[in-house]
Formats: sequence, structure tokens, C-alpha cells
Amino acid sequence: MPVLGTHATNDPVIGPSAGTGMAVALNVDLRAIEHAVCAHNMRNRFAGLYKARKCVDRAEFWGDIVTTIGADQQINVLEFGVRQGRSMRYWSEHFKNPDTRFVGFDSFIGLPEDWTENLKTGSFSTRGKAPDIDDPRISYEIGWFQNMLPGAIARRQQQLAGSPLFVHLDADLYSATLYVLGVLANHFDEYYVAFDQFHLDENRALADFMTAYPFRVQFLSYTADKAGRCLAFGRMKKIWFEPGR
Repeated sequence: MPVLGTHATNDPVIGPSAGTGMAVALNVDLRAIEHAVCAHNMRNRFAGLYKARKCVDRAEFWGDIVTTIGADQQINVLEFGVRQGRSMRYWSEHFKNPDTRFVGFDSFIGLPEDWTENLKTGSFSTRGKAPDIDDPRISYEIGWFQNMLPGAIARRQQQLAGSPLFVHLDADLYSATLYVLGVLANHFDEYYVAFDQFHLDENRALADFMTAYPFRVQFLSYTADKAGRCLAFGRMKKIWFEPGR
């Protein structure tokens, strides 16, 4: 019988085969299915992305974020997925208001689960060490998002109130991205958001989040390369829930 893909990530048993009474195992490439779902989202649910400003590369894309939000405006920046601090350094150098605050969220011991065939549990580890960036406006919340994020937001509620919020999502994983979006929805009705891996798991996470939560995204800019990798920037906003909308 036909199979999907050639690299099995799961071998589900799908009921008895018609007329035989025997269970049939399908060799399913789940990653291929995930890619197909993301491509469908891009063509349909997130078609508005392609009406946003297109940047030629990451450098222009990041610059567009700073210009759109305002380099001198007092804001709060929450970054999920810090690793060695490349993007955190950029934000701190370009968002210049002395009262702007930056909070980096990361375990610093790598991915909590396998992401791709080549990026397994523990990938991206810095052996528990947060990047040493010479800026007193930066602080870190270290641990798994699912354990520490609600408490971290609660502790910082006063700090986060009253100033525009920019969320940089570079968590890579579907589970981590979806969890962060869900927690933020309980505290913030509107914020800027950038996705660093919008062509895969972050894409699916946003689509599933918007299925369950009354939020919509207005895309403002993006960049994509020939390999299909995509970064996206926009504004998340809570809307009034209406069935079927």
C-alpha cells in the first residue's frame, strides 16, 4: 500500500484493513505533513503577510522593527530564546531609551525536546550560562517557560504596564511558542511581535493559538530567502469574539 514520505517519525496503526480484519501500519513522515500545513497557512490564513513590507535580509528586517516601534520610545522587550544573545545585543544597542527594559527568557541548557532530525534535545545549549551583555537594562529569567513564565510576568506586572511591549519569539518549538502566546494572552491585549522561524513550528503555533484565542495579527514586515525560511513582524491584538469569525 502507498506510504507518505521516506523518513518515518511515527508508525501509527490505523484500524483493521477493510475486509481483512488485520491492522495496517502506515509509515508517515510527520515533518512533511507539518511543512504542508505551514504552506497552507501561508497561502490562506496568513496571506496578509505578503502584503506587508518585504525586507531583503535579516539586517533590514531588524532595522524595520526598530524604526516602526521607535528607537527612542520607552518600551519593554521580552525575548523568548536568547542563546548567545545576538539579537538581544541588537535590541539593546538600537532601542536607546534609558528606561526601556529587556528581559530574556531561556533555559540556556538547550532544547527540551527534539526539533528536527539534526537538532535534538539539548541543542543550542550554552551550558547554563546567559550572555554577558554590558547593559544594566537587561535581565534574564532562566528556566523552562512552562515552569517560570507565569510567575515572571506576575512579578514584573508593574514594570510591564503602561509601556508598549515588543515580544521577540525565537523559541523554535511549536510547544514553547504556543505556550508563550497563551500566557501572554492572559496579560496583554496588544503588543508587537516578531517570529524568527515563521516558516515552520512558530507558524503552526500562531495558527492554533488564533483558533482558540480571540487574537488577530496585523503583519507589518517580513523577510524570506530562497530556501523558504521566513521571519515575520506584526502587531498582535485582542478582538471581540464572534462565532465563526
